[in-house]
Amino acid sequence: MTKAQKLRKRILAKPTPADVTNSELVSFFKQLGLEEIQLGKTSGSRIKFANPRDRSQQIRLHKSHGSSPIDRGALQDVIKKLRKMGFI
Repeated sequence: MTKAQKLRKRILAKPTPADVTNSELVSFFKQLGLEEIQLGKTSGSRIKFANPRDRSQQIRLHKSHGSSPIDRGALQDVIKKLRKMGFI
């Protein structure tokens, strides 16, 4: 099993893991083909990813600081959005 497959399995595990980091989630988005969109200098800690074929399909989330894990509820919302977009 490749690193990408292991990461996908970990993020999509039931129950939702509570220790997924922001860097793991960003890596997962890139594996799925989502592009990070720069929001500018005033975006603070917000990040946005979009489907390159349909820019209206976007995921916005708060970038955690340091090695803090992503909130479990936020991760569940991201997974729902990815399913709705047809990526998983």
